[in-house]
Amino acid sequence: MVDLLQVRDNLIQEQKNEIQTIVKKLKQQDKEIQKIQEKDRIIKEKNGLIQEKCNNIQDLVKKIHEQDITIQAKDYNIQVIAQEYNRFQKFVEEKGKNIQKISEEKDKKIQKTV
Repeated sequence: MVDLLQVRDNLIQEQKNEIQTIVKKLKQQDKEIQKIQEKDRIIKEKNGLIQEKCNNIQDLVKKIHEQDITIQAKDYNIQVIAQEYNRFQKFVEEKGKNIQKISEEKDKKIQKTV
């Protein structure tokens, strides 16, 4: 009878040891899960910051694009003004030549009459 009790106690002790081993493994897994959850939380927090920075960058890109359009419009206006100025300058040169011709002709007429 003593042997059966000893066998039973041994089996109970083995099962107790197995249960303790399983509990230790579960506790270790729980610690690992908590570490993973903490890392996941940090990643989500950093993703939020990254998203915020991306939004800021997109806003800056929009502003740059708007400024680029404004600059292009001003550049076009400058080109138009430069073309108008060139036309006006040619007009003035032609008028100057005409005035010079008229002046020369008048001078010739005056010299003929003198």
